[in-house]
Amino acid sequence: MSSAVSFDTNLLIRWILQDVPEQAARVIAILKDPMIKEVQIADMALAEVVWILGSPRVGYSRADVAELLDIILKHPKVNCNRHLIAKVLPFYVKHPALSFVDTCLAAYAELQNTPLLTFDKKLSRQRPFARLA
Repeated sequence: MSSAVSFDTNLLIRWILQDVPEQAARVIAILKDPMIKEVQIADMALAEVVWILGSPRVGYSRADVAELLDIILKHPKVNCNRHLIAKVLPFYVKHPALSFVDTCLAAYAELQNTPLLTFDKKLSRQRPFARLA
């Protein structure tokens, strides 16, 4: 196996929820494997994790979702866009009318120091770098 791997959403969900014990154990074994030096996680996988955890079927609150994401972000082998997610999570928790993706888009714009043009009035009122087009 390579010294770096990428995790898809399924591995992240099994790790967090521990709902399929054999799969959760496999994820933990990968994370503990000394040959694996880095686990890369794409922004899209994190967005999908947020969507799944907050869905009616799973039902976590936004604050709980943020805490669970924090587990992922704090793992020493995880390589992800921590700077973006750290900016997004407080707004995601505080503004329930905004989706995680909209909050990410506004944070991307802020990190690039460019306005995010949108037709979404809620987003433009609640995120400083979002502006009505």
